[in-house]
Amino acid sequence: MDGMPVNFNFPIDPNTLAPEDFEVVDRQGNLYTPMCATLAPAIEAGEGRTVLLIGEFGDAVTNPPVEVRIVDDLFTVEQSANESACSESINLNGFFTENVVPLPGRPSMFFAQQIEGNIAECTDAAQVIQVAWDGGVVPFDEDVQEADLFQFYTVFTDSAGVLIPHTPVSIADINDNDNFHQLCLDFTDPVVKVSMPANIVENPNGDPNLASEIEVSYCGENE
Repeated sequence: MDGMPVNFNFPIDPNTLAPEDFEVVDRQGNLYTPMCATLAPAIEAGEGRTVLLIGEFGDAVTNPPVEVRIVDDLFTVEQSANESACSESINLNGFFTENVVPLPGRPSMFFAQQIEGNIAECTDAAQVIQVAWDGGVVPFDEDVQEADLFQFYTVFTDSAGVLIPHTPVSIADINDNDNFHQLCLDFTDPVVKVSMPANIVENPNGDPNLASEIEVSYCGENE
């Protein structure tokens, strides 16, 4: 079976999620309905933005999938007060994407926000930034532990139009096989973006990440 993660900026309502919500189109125009659609393993509070589709979706080399459509009612949910990004309840029926990453594609970050309260797993951090990759990732170097990845992230604050780089003091929400990390910071100035250099993490295919940079989402900004 093929596995295809589909990423959303807004969290998905699991009560409306079903395989029949999705239709995958290959290069030749064949249509596929997934056998399974699940939010697992990224199902903790503040996550729920990645739907994993499982099924047959064409041939990755000769006839790859080129489009994913939502063809039935699938709703997003409002985010909690402990998340910096905005969301609302939206019916995604009729939405589609042609941004299908090829199987050899290299992972990158697709979402970042500030979190607090019971969502944040950092201990005694002044601020926590949650980042999401477009698929599950682990260290590319087998000698590096997942708990060491914080030192490869750079977070940036803005001072009079000048970006100031910072290194997180630690990392949380690891070793659970999903695509989310929590960056533990020792300052409270708002973070505007997060970056990581290339070849630090890899996806399940063993493909190392691209140099990746993502802006942090705050309520009131365009999603």
